[in-house]
Amino acid sequence: FEIYYWGSDGETPITKLIQRYHSENIIHDIPMVNLQSLVNNTVAFPTYRDRLILIAEWIGFEWSDAEAEWGKGVMMYTKYIQNTARQDCLDYIIMYNKDNCLAMAVILDWLIAQGHLRRA
Repeated sequence: FEIYYWGSDGETPITKLIQRYHSENIIHDIPMVNLQSLVNNTVAFPTYRDRLILIAEWIGFEWSDAEAEWGKGVMMYTKYIQNTARQDCLDYIIMYNKDNCLAMAVILDWLIAQGHLRRA
């Protein structure tokens, strides 16, 4: 299997987790794929930017929060860090990250269905 992430900084959090928990051996041989770079090198989507939200919506993905955006996710994370009793913030963060994962899966499946990629 592979680990997919979106964007130039997607590998950083994973690398930090590996270092934090001393688990280099667990993930060392697992390929990490920047899906954003893969998309940019494969298809020109009719969106004004290569943002995950825009491309996934163009393909047909519907976000749990119709107003979902990166800035709102960061804001909710900041509020939660300031007050970990804020279950509403934690719930939003989990929902937002789950949607990001599902959106990437939709994009990957679309690329495969359109013949732009093949599963290994």
